[in-house]
Amino acid sequence: GGATYSPYKNMYLGSAQTFTVTPTYYWGENVIIKLDLRRDQALGQQFVNEKGQPASHQNGATLGVVAKF
Repeated sequence: GGATYSPYKNMYLGSAQTFTVTPTYYWGENVIIKLDLRRDQALGQQFVNEKGQPASHQNGATLGVVAKF
């Protein structure tokens, strides 16, 4: 017999967690500014970092501006 190798041995698919914080700023009565700060993490290395290497987490930020007229 021979040894077998599975590249999925240390993967925990479906176990990712997301944490989001959204500070909101109201500027006057017509402008709303939101900043979503997000962190996704998992037990396995399901994400890719900025160098293209596997990672167990990723961080992100999204800026949103809404104007009402």
